Amino acid sequence: MKYGFSSLLYLLFSAGAYAQHETDNWYFGYSASVSFANTNPAVLTGSGMTALSGCSSVSDPSSGQLIAYTNGVSVWDRNHQVMNNGTGLHGNPWAIQNALIAHKPGSANTYYVFTTDGPGYGLEYSELDMTLNNGAGDITSVKNIPVYTPAMKMLTAVSHATAGEYWLITHGYGNNTFAVFHISASGVSNTPVISTLGPVTGNPNDNAGGYLKASPDCRRLAMITANPTCDIFRFDPATGVVFDPISVPIGSNPFSLGFAPDSKLLYVYLEDQNDPAFTCFVYQYNLVAGTGQGIANSRVEIASTIKSIGDFKTGRDGKVYVSHASSKYLSAIGSPDSPGIACNYDAQAVFLGAGTSAYGLPNNLVSCYSESGPLFPPPDDCFEQVPNDSIFPNIFTPNGDGINDYLTPRINIGLNDIEVLIYDRWGRKVHTGNNVSIYWEAFDMEGDAVTDGVYYWIVRGTSQCSPGSRVERHGFVHVIR
Repeated sequence: MKYGFSSLLYLLFSAGAYAQHETDNWYFGYSASVSFANTNPAVLTGSGMTALSGCSSVSDPSSGQLIAYTNGVSVWDRNHQVMNNGTGLHGNPWAIQNALIAHKPGSANTYYVFTTDGPGYGLEYSELDMTLNNGAGDITSVKNIPVYTPAMKMLTAVSHATAGEYWLITHGYGNNTFAVFHISASGVSNTPVISTLGPVTGNPNDNAGGYLKASPDCRRLAMITANPTCDIFRFDPATGVVFDPISVPIGSNPFSLGFAPDSKLLYVYLEDQNDPAFTCFVYQYNLVAGTGQGIANSRVEIASTIKSIGDFKTGRDGKVYVSHASSKYLSAIGSPDSPGIACNYDAQAVFLGAGTSAYGLPNNLVSCYSESGPLFPPPDDCFEQVPNDSIFPNIFTPNGDGINDYLTPRINIGLNDIEVLIYDRWGRKVHTGNNVSIYWEAFDMEGDAVTDGVYYWIVRGTSQCSPGSRVERHGFVHVIR
């Protein structure tokens, strides 16, 4: 296996992620619960919850002890009792992403319970204080606080580039707007980062439903609605900007999706409503194929079931688990980073005992760090230069004085098929090129001068060091006249 130098750094910094146990305990469906505290998943008992669709559960990041779980309407403590003031939350019980529990940055005892209801209540949050009820926690008077409306029934969260902080992401209803909220020690930001791109969502056919998920590397978002497409976007954890949309035709009635741990493969659950038996399929798509049609052409059928749509979630063991409505089993994709049927689909991987799965699996904060992979590369690994090693200016002044009027980086890297992309803060592409020698004069693709401000660049290509593998780096440049 070969790693670039930056890949080695990524693996070194990911070591701290091994202490993260927030997702050790899954509570979902009809009294179903599974522990991932050890090597193999173990069925738990005692759950007090019925979750028709969406749900969330969270555990202590150090010990793995259960903190709380919710179906978007009520919140249960670790003793499986409904918390004081823990009823009447506004999560839509039929929405597969109706809730998400995550810590409040900078606090060891406070958690946020985020809920979504579509265009009605929209996105809201309530506060969970673990110092109450003898350490079992209660919902405080900070409850059902409006954050954003009208919103689709989509809700995900990803780590911020600043350690301990994160982004809360939803999508507007009746428009093509992503609303991304910075969650820090100061609380939930009142001003979202808005990115306007992709398809318009929200129509009578989708009932404000849909599904939005972030990749494990926090660099991509994938979204499905009532449209016959899966829309994939780039995401920047430093700024919260969504950009570079790709529309992948996948057919009608997609229900849910999940990324492989390496973020290169995507799994989609799709229901064929033209089939009288309502056959449901799990398909795999290769995101490395690049274009929307290329990704669509990479589709491989992994499994099919009858009338049994469900959800995807990656366990701490690296497997992607699959729920099925009204099933006594979780299925598992045992080698989810492997293409095609080599991904090793097991239809009856985990027997749920007295529990039964419904549509959804717990919705959690996505960490930017992988929990798998070697910390040090083998001795024969190839170390290559990457764009961050090259000279890419972070400021230029296109004011016509003949000094520093052009963005002229020197990219001295071992890449073939180089592509350069530049975006503004709203995710609009303003420049594209495929030449090592870039001369951007601060004009957009329509020939108009761009405004002063911060712009986001991407350089990507095929590695000369490891033929066939893709390399991508990014950064910022300031335009000041």
